[in-house]
Amino acid sequence: MTLDGRIAPPAGQHTLREPYWITSEAARAAVQPLRWQADAALTGVDTVLADDPMLTDRSGLRRRRPLLRVVLDSALRMPLDSKMVASANNDLVIFTVTSDVKRINELRNRGAQVEVMPAEAGRVSLGKVLDTLGEEGILTLLTETGTRLNTALLAGGHVDRVHLFVSPQIMGSDAVPAFKGMAPPIRMEAVEVERYGNDLGLCSLLRDPWPVK
Repeated sequence: MTLDGRIAPPAGQHTLREPYWITSEAARAAVQPLRWQADAALTGVDTVLADDPMLTDRSGLRRRRPLLRVVLDSALRMPLDSKMVASANNDLVIFTVTSDVKRINELRNRGAQVEVMPAEAGRVSLGKVLDTLGEEGILTLLTETGTRLNTALLAGGHVDRVHLFVSPQIMGSDAVPAFKGMAPPIRMEAVEVERYGNDLGLCSLLRDPWPVK
């Protein structure tokens, strides 16, 4: 994100389904070890529609299991020609609340797993998704999401550790914010700082996921 907390330019200044890089190549490369450490990586369909990411582990390191790619898509808007669907190989699961059988079958026929969940305020329930992933042995989940999901994950107390990559640029208030309406604010304590060229990496533990009892 930028110094003023923006993750994308204003509407109309970004070609949809093409990446818009804010941080440097060095900072982006630092994300790959985080994906390697995770059992799964989660994003929302809005990010897929905006950037068309692969969301794969490109570290080249051995894994205990393939990285599971998870998309929250309440209305099942996932493009059939998206990079994630095109590369699906038993490693893509889409959580939705729609029962559009035709659309579900189209995605399943392309190798994606589609899980229909009970709706919560018309959307997929974050808590139920996390519970479902936990039941499948997913212990570490990396989230790379947009404004709404970033905010919901933090506000819901679902985040144990925060990694922020900050580029020294300012986009202004019309650009897309990383977070919105955080009350009370989330405070990061004991922040670790790394340099990636002119970019900064900020990491902080919000809570210990494995407390000693």
